[in-house]
Amino acid sequence: MIDADFMVQHIVHWDSQEITHQEVLSRPKNMGDAPSLEVFFENMAPATQIEWLKLQLNDVVSRENATNSLNLSATALRAEEHREAVFDLLAGHREPVVLEITEGHPMPTPSVANAFFQRLRKLGHRLALDDFGAGESQKMSLIAEYDFDIIKIDRGVSARFDDAKVRQHLRVIRSFVSLMNKQCVVEGIESNDQLNTLRDLGFTTFQGYFLHRPEQAKRLSDAA
Repeated sequence: MIDADFMVQHIVHWDSQEITHQEVLSRPKNMGDAPSLEVFFENMAPATQIEWLKLQLNDVVSRENATNSLNLSATALRAEEHREAVFDLLAGHREPVVLEITEGHPMPTPSVANAFFQRLRKLGHRLALDDFGAGESQKMSLIAEYDFDIIKIDRGVSARFDDAKVRQHLRVIRSFVSLMNKQCVVEGIESNDQLNTLRDLGFTTFQGYFLHRPEQAKRLSDAA
């Protein structure tokens, strides 16, 4: 049985102050020998990841006018049986969600992934590439080849906003994402200076402690 706490953190379009969606942050009560939360989830078996997804879909209450954003590793999409299990879960969910794909492991081929993404999009769901700029996901080809709706820039990149080379890299990312007609979210906003610098670079949608500290998720099971 999965034993976890769930928090939520708002993702905010700065100019309108609209909460576009909220990311569900899972906090397992026992991570075993995993040195970090990221390693714990990246090493989780695909079937177990899908069980986590099912729990979040069935138990975490979405905010009015803001969809839940749920994480899933690319490993859970590599086998057809796992993709079909994810599709069945989302097909049976009445509210749209954003499915954030973490890219610590190789993605399925673009043709396989994009066909799957299109099926989910027809159900009203959207797809996000999480942690762009970290590790494998620094490759710009991921944005061009995979049909994501949202690109989330990793906090490790946004934290280096005072580096001129990083700012130039961020300009290139923003321009390319805009050219590909995708939405961009910058993660890890922790100060007013960081926010203003990134706004000057043309970014409009942000996530981080400076804007909203994670809060306890509302769960249907709490009311039972």
